Amino acid sequence: MNQVLKVAAAGAVVVFAILVGLSLLSAKNEPTSAAKSLAPTQVASPSLASPSPARTQPPSSTSQPSSVATLEFPAAGELEVGRHSMTREGVTFSIDVPTPGWTSDGSFLIRSSQRGAAGAVFIFWTDTPDGAYDDPCAHLDSPPVDPSASELARDITMIPGIEVVRPPTDITIGGYPGAHVAISVPPGTVCESGSTGFYLWYDELIGGRWADSGTTVNAWIIDVDGQLVWIDAEVFAGGDPPLESQVLQIVDSIEFQ
Repeated sequence: MNQVLKVAAAGAVVVFAILVGLSLLSAKNEPTSAAKSLAPTQVASPSLASPSPARTQPPSSTSQPSSVATLEFPAAGELEVGRHSMTREGVTFSIDVPTPGWTSDGSFLIRSSQRGAAGAVFIFWTDTPDGAYDDPCAHLDSPPVDPSASELARDITMIPGIEVVRPPTDITIGGYPGAHVAISVPPGTVCESGSTGFYLWYDELIGGRWADSGTTVNAWIIDVDGQLVWIDAEVFAGGDPPLESQVLQIVDSIEFQ
């Protein structure tokens, strides 16, 4: 849990240092509201980082959110049990927090911890990723092409060197269609540079999604009337099955306004 998240967004560079790690398994290969089972991995340290020097610059004024509401998120600190609202990409929805112990970073991350290192993390992307990396070691990407949820899920499975834990699966969350996929970076993966992790997917405004070797990452991509909402979720090594159930329960509890 020692990776760093760096996010450049909304007209300024905002850097978040976050200690996170997660791991999830997959559901039946049929339309469902969320994945039905999860399994912790031994190593997990996801992060967002600027994928190239060109992307460390603040976005232009034309790409800034039109209002503060587009970045609405639960206030930083421990979340009360019950409903909490957020707005991602102009889409407002709520999640149900089932138990105490879940906290918000006030921007894009909600996490839980149990017995020290065990826990879980959600990343609610403020800007939907544009696609997967063509070279996860050199973090090279193809130009964004405005793909669908199913195409993005398929592209994730084509990242060189990753393993597909769960193939792209049609889902329905909060009454809207989408896709779910789970992939892992095999244990012991080492790039030529000596890095022990991969860049997975990227966004032009925010940066790239990083995962250490041995990490399993789930992505839910939901199509809300043409606007894609992207959620990452993992469970730290040692997470209890009840915590895994809570992760799925939170995803299934999503209601769109």
